Amino acid sequence: VQLRFARKTFFVNTKNEDIILFKKPSNILLNETKIFLKRFQKTAKQWEFYTVNTWKTNSQNWEENINQLFLIGRYFYRYYISREYIWDHTKKSPFLKIFWEIKSKIEKYIVNKKLKFDILKKWQKYVYFPLHLQPESTTMTLSPFYLNQIATLEALSKSVNSDIVIVIKEHPHVVWYRWLDYYKEIRKFSNVKFIDTKLDTLDLIRWSEFVFTLTWTASLEAMMLWKPSIVVWNTYFSNHKLILNLQDVAITKWHESIINYLENYSYDEASVVNFISKYIASCSCFGLWKAYL
Repeated sequence: VQLRFARKTFFVNTKNEDIILFKKPSNILLNETKIFLKRFQKTAKQWEFYTVNTWKTNSQNWEENINQLFLIGRYFYRYYISREYIWDHTKKSPFLKIFWEIKSKIEKYIVNKKLKFDILKKWQKYVYFPLHLQPESTTMTLSPFYLNQIATLEALSKSVNSDIVIVIKEHPHVVWYRWLDYYKEIRKFSNVKFIDTKLDTLDLIRWSEFVFTLTWTASLEAMMLWKPSIVVWNTYFSNHKLILNLQDVAITKWHESIINYLENYSYDEASVVNFISKYIASCSCFGLWKAYL
């Protein structure tokens, strides 16, 4: 497993992604981390700090289309001419793959057309709960007791104060996978708002009362943006003193734990700088993909 932060990669060999921050950061790295954190807090936007750049130029779109055509042609060659895939039961007919690709694009179009988003008023107090990818390690491995995110949402909706709404934003890469019935279930909760996937995650974090995730890095971003942050299972940053980990807390005790955590929350920038700099110092510089930190 690789845990990525900026252009650094931390290699772990346990399913729980346990890490040991074994290197002491230099004074230079500590100062660089402070500068980075200040810049992140003031100017960071979602598209700048995600590992996948969502803003593509026309030339980039053209290159992507050419690459797709190349991959399709190579698949046809290996399936019908070189016969490399003849004994591989995972390799379906190229025509079947094209059919499923077209089908998924049609489904995406239909869902996006029929989705109706709620409007979040500026005066409303809210907790931000971004939906997680599924299947993915953040749910299947790192938070196995919370695979049903709607059930988790129900528990959270019963645990927050009546003057707070829960803002749900779908992951933009999977918005059509869950189909419409999934979002209808979300809308059954009176204190939940389902908002547009295009809204900036980091701005949502900045204006929230706190951030709630299973194990996702939105909670790490919240910690870096002065915001209280809650997770329900262990991850590589969940033991930080500024984060509330509900792993060993019964759902019936969530309300009490959350209230107590918020009342006693006090941001400690030095601890955040120390954690990030230690993490970077213990990482390897290994460019698996583009990063924009």
